Amino acid sequence: ALATQVFLAQRSGLEATRNAVSAKSCENNEANRVITAAAARHLERHGYVIIHGAQSGSALASSIKGATNMKFETPLNDSSVRQDRITWIESCNDQNLKQAVSLLKGIAHALALNNYQQKGELIVPQSCQLSCYPPDGKASYMAHRDAPASDFHSFYTLGLMAYLRNGDCRQRRLTCILYLNPPRQSLAGGHLQFFLGAENSDDYGYTASSVLHVEPRGGDLIIFDSIHMLHAVLPTTQQRFALTTWLHAPLPPSPLSSFLSSSFFSSSTSNFHHQQK
Repeated sequence: ALATQVFLAQRSGLEATRNAVSAKSCENNEANRVITAAAARHLERHGYVIIHGAQSGSALASSIKGATNMKFETPLNDSSVRQDRITWIESCNDQNLKQAVSLLKGIAHALALNNYQQKGELIVPQSCQLSCYPPDGKASYMAHRDAPASDFHSFYTLGLMAYLRNGDCRQRRLTCILYLNPPRQSLAGGHLQFFLGAENSDDYGYTASSVLHVEPRGGDLIIFDSIHMLHAVLPTTQQRFALTTWLHAPLPPSPLSSFLSSSFFSSSTSNFHHQQK
């Protein structure tokens, strides 16, 4: 039973990566337009970049309509950590959101065209996450990072089964967020907080040299380092939508991953397949 659980956890954790495609196959003219050399250099130097008006006009209006019509579910995370609601979408799910999804998926190739310095080739998962924060002045997301700094830190923090199930998160390199809110309407709250310069061991922002508050203005695109950028989301009194994708890079070999690919886990996989026949 344990062997089967281990195998299923491994398979679940790698699902997004298995379904990921090359950056080139997701090339998008709008992404190529908004991702400039200056944006790529800012991302390299500071770990984040803010691009105003990446989507606007009828395209943004269509995206907002699509987001408003989606059905959302409560995330599996501890509700004390985050109180937004989410749904996972692909470009084919909703025509109103198709342009926004294609824009996000095109970022990896646009960065490559501008010689963005990244260890390993970026690949693009097929699903994007759409989140909705209710206008109750309470819903937020505590300070966190989108990917662990190391395999061992992830394993120690999560435990074996959660570590295996989170193989997707461990391969995240860049977080890309497109805000789908009215462009000229300043939301009452809902800001994204960046704890700039926070040490990797700091999960609360105490060591940050400064805190940057990013307004979730409709059509703005935010890209940041998934591993090192500690960030949070503040409550809002107006409904707040954000469409997110995470660009992946293959994990480098590590002693831990080698152990998890050892004969014990290989035999677990074999036993599982035998049981399924």
